Amino acid sequence: MSFRFWAHVEWGTIEGPLKIVEKLEQIIDDAVNEMSFPLICAYKKERMPESLQNILLKTHPYVRTEDDFIISDQYMASNKK
Repeated sequence: MSFRFWAHVEWGTIEGPLKIVEKLEQIIDDAVNEMSFPLICAYKKERMPESLQNILLKTHPYVRTEDDFIISDQYMASNKK
């Protein structure tokens, strides 16, 4: 049986420390990769500061926008370590 998981992500405020969000995203990415678990996360771009968008590009291998589907170069670079 195949399945996938969708997550619609929103924050009440972005004023908290972004390092905590970045660490959480890294932990989730590691778990998803370890379990080969298909996870799709949905974010509202217009509600995120650029610094958070950069974190998400580092921790998500693919990005789907309304007009495009790309492989994140930042994700590839951060996981070659």
